[in-house]
Amino acid sequence: MGTSNHILSRACDAVINAGMVFLLLFPPFFFGSVSPGGRLLVEVAAMVVFVAWLWRPRGEAGYLSGSRSYTSRLPKLALIPLGGFCAYVFLQTVPLPADMIAALSPATVAQHRMAPGLGERLTLSLSPERTTNDLLLLYACVAVFLVAAFPTKGQINRRRLSVILVGTGVAVSLLAILQKATQHGNAKIYWAISCRQDPCGPFVNPSDFAGYVILLIPIALAVGFGRSPGAGPRGSGKWTVFGVVSAVIMTIALVLSASRSGIAGVLVAVALLSVTLAIGARSRRKRVAVITAAVLICVLGAWAATSRLMEKMERAGVAWGERALLWRESSVLARDFRICGTGLGTFGVVFPQHRKGLTQQVSFTNAENDFLELLIETGLIGGVLFGTFLGLWAASGVRAASAMFGGFRAALICGAGAGCAAMLVHDFFHFSLRIPANAVLFAVCLALLHPASRGSGKGSSDD
Repeated sequence: MGTSNHILSRACDAVINAGMVFLLLFPPFFFGSVSPGGRLLVEVAAMVVFVAWLWRPRGEAGYLSGSRSYTSRLPKLALIPLGGFCAYVFLQTVPLPADMIAALSPATVAQHRMAPGLGERLTLSLSPERTTNDLLLLYACVAVFLVAAFPTKGQINRRRLSVILVGTGVAVSLLAILQKATQHGNAKIYWAISCRQDPCGPFVNPSDFAGYVILLIPIALAVGFGRSPGAGPRGSGKWTVFGVVSAVIMTIALVLSASRSGIAGVLVAVALLSVTLAIGARSRRKRVAVITAAVLICVLGAWAATSRLMEKMERAGVAWGERALLWRESSVLARDFRICGTGLGTFGVVFPQHRKGLTQQVSFTNAENDFLELLIETGLIGGVLFGTFLGLWAASGVRAASAMFGGFRAALICGAGAGCAAMLVHDFFHFSLRIPANAVLFAVCLALLHPASRGSGKGSSDD
């Protein structure tokens, strides 16, 4: 019995590790996995990994255990609203009696009546097909989050996982820099695939690329300056060089993307991370190194501000005016469907029927603000549930970093938290979390806020 469990555990760990590496490497290089085929691969891989994680024999410890040096009920408590949010989005696709829908959301019934074939049972979602499509991606991201936050004994440890993350970000950034340096005029992805927009690396939209790298720049600094026990000055120096060089490369690519909200988000993240790591550093040399790295990145960002970025900044007035009008008209939907929402992923269907201005554009797929769009699509119910989860999970991360003050895991928690904060700043002006590659990476970064101590047997120590 013990031998069979050992074989099953090894097999499940192999599937989990291979699947996680695939989910970290594949999505960004396949155009962010925005195509139906790429999205399907991400969702299938995430479900396979999750099933292996559930199927693996538990042993003496449960799946939802934390580190030996930190225990708290907050992480488990945070999973309650997250589960509630997933259940509510599923409920949006379930046919319910029309009278019940009318009591919950009269605007939803009125909208349904605009379409022929109104029956006695309706859904809270105004487009169940679109909600189901986004629900699958949501479940995939939650699955990746749970697997990364509560790893099994044989999973990749946190340092190796963070190195894979940073290495992927550097590879994507180098591709974007080479693309900007060698292409003029008709921009192409991978120098072969024509694109109507101005792509950045393998991403069709430069703001989507910015949303990807801003999650990783703080993690690169955390890897570089997180103290690792047993590593001498020479070993620590190698990690510092790796972290700073990686952060600089990704910062150059970010600036070349000319994403204003991305640059603002990463500056906020680097400032928060620098202060946190400087306080946690045990030596004056490390405090100076952290602050110097932050200043270097900020100066480099200002120096790399190309004329293209400045031209984009000069045109910002028109762009902000259009975006403000979009938000103002979208807020009417948030008011009309304030309790239950229109259904996850339905903004592109509902907004064109309610807009009064912005007639020059045929359609709008997103609200250019993920917070507003989430409120429109899931209402106060979804907004409160997801906001409660983020609040509790962030509070748990802060407490964990304080409890493990000065170690690598504390630094990684700070880096992942700063990256998530940068993404939230960026997403106030964009919709990066609707991109599968960015959504999966955000889920992993959220997972890193939980200080799980288990990892691979070889070099399993994270701190």
